[in-house]
Amino acid sequence: QQNGSGSVLHVPTGFSLTLAGGQTSQKASGRANPTFFYGKVGWQKKLFEVGNSAFSIDYAFNNDRAQNDDEFQTIGIGAVQKIDSWGTDLYAGFRNHQMNRAAVGGIQLDDINVGMVGARVKF
Repeated sequence: QQNGSGSVLHVPTGFSLTLAGGQTSQKASGRANPTFFYGKVGWQKKLFEVGNSAFSIDYAFNNDRAQNDDEFQTIGIGAVQKIDSWGTDLYAGFRNHQMNRAAVGGIQLDDINVGMVGARVKF
């Protein structure tokens, strides 16, 4: 299995970029080698006195993970507001998952949409 990833933050502007990818070598005869790619773009800035605000969008796809000709992709957006005096991060996000499976008979899979809101308190 070969994987790699990297992230960079441009401090003066608050923009960030993360990229990752990889491939697994399958030993089974006739089995395709699964691959994946992930990319994320973010931006953070102190928009409010309480702490930094951060926003991101990311995209990932996987091919041949569970079986040959599977195609999976996901896209998400997120926001985090830090409240420094409380040691708290408030967050919200939305993600869409799509899976295409070209198996015999053509399994039709519905998209999955996930939304979340929450808080992380550090103590």
